[in-house]
Amino acid sequence: MYRERTLFLGQEIRCEITNHITGLMVYLSIEDGISDIFLFINSPGGWLISGMAIFDTMQTVMIQLLLT
Repeated sequence: MYRERTLFLGQEIRCEITNHITGLMVYLSIEDGISDIFLFINSPGGWLISGMAIFDTMQTVMIQLLLT
């Protein structure tokens, strides 16, 4: 799914998953800075700091990030 630029976040937001998702967003934006990234979020909640880190990364990458 990562090669198709589709990311799923379906668990509680913790440090480990935050590092994984933000790393993938940065990697995909460096690999191809033109194509969109699709991020599907279905999370029951989690840590505020980790959620803000994901949000900050979404704002930092210079590509279109589509959320559902």
